[in-house]
Amino acid sequence: MSTRPIRVATICHNEDDASDKAHRRVRVELIKEEGGGYVWRTADGSEDCSMGVHKTVRDAEIAAMQSWGADEWDLRATWRWKRGFAIESRAGLCFGFWPGETPKDALMTMFKNSGDEYGSPTAGTEDDWIIY
Repeated sequence: MSTRPIRVATICHNEDDASDKAHRRVRVELIKEEGGGYVWRTADGSEDCSMGVHKTVRDAEIAAMQSWGADEWDLRATWRWKRGFAIESRAGLCFGFWPGETPKDALMTMFKNSGDEYGSPTAGTEDDWIIY
């Protein structure tokens, strides 16, 4: 089985100075487990990120947004495919979706599957997102 990560993100607490180059940033990677499912782990593989196993990559992306997209975190990620498009939060988080989905359909699906009735915990309206 390949150990190459499917997605990569960098996180740190905003209560610390995220712009300080000496500040500890944690690289996390989305890995496919041998038994099936997708798990976020630290880059050195030493620990999982306490989000459990996800059935799909999209479920794992949504879990990352819900866990690390809150104001106290500085989440930086770029997830793109060769085909299709990305949805990026104004905070800098990108979600990619499969070719064939329209940006509007993908955004509405993401809102429906995320934290609250308005969408993700960090994005209350469509205006909080950039689609390209």
